[in-house]
Amino acid sequence: AAQRHANDRLRIVRALEVHALTGQAYSSFHTTAGVRRPDLHALLIGLRWPRPVLHARIDARAERMFAAGLVDEVRALGPRLSPEARQAVGYKEVLAHLAGEYDLAHALALVQRNSRRLAKHQETWYRGWADIRWIDGDAPDLVAQAEALVRAEFPGLARFHTVP
Repeated sequence: AAQRHANDRLRIVRALEVHALTGQAYSSFHTTAGVRRPDLHALLIGLRWPRPVLHARIDARAERMFAAGLVDEVRALGPRLSPEARQAVGYKEVLAHLAGEYDLAHALALVQRNSRRLAKHQETWYRGWADIRWIDGDAPDLVAQAEALVRAEFPGLARFHTVP
């Protein structure tokens, strides 16, 4: 926690929690990040979307979340949400709407915009992961491509079931 800026409350709290639970400094876990473990074998498959398609999917998902009752969920959870959860995309914007800062349409637009920004941040983050096998998300044979990657990575796999 001492290595964190005093204003970085979230990371200070996380570092203190890790130390309380494990007895180890939070930074001690960073030295093993990205190190391969021979006892674990994983296949990372990522879906790559053309940006306009990704943005349309994000916007549609946000609309479905609102239609499915996101505002009611946030209203019910509001008093119990931690300060960190209050910053999550979707919750933050709806909480501001419920506080009267803006109307519902603006809250939806902000959730869509902030979700697109988060997706861009994730794309940048995952770009550094050399082990991810990328498949075009709109490929007509997406499932077959993923299945082929799994079979190639785990040739001894006896059974493999795809979900229709």
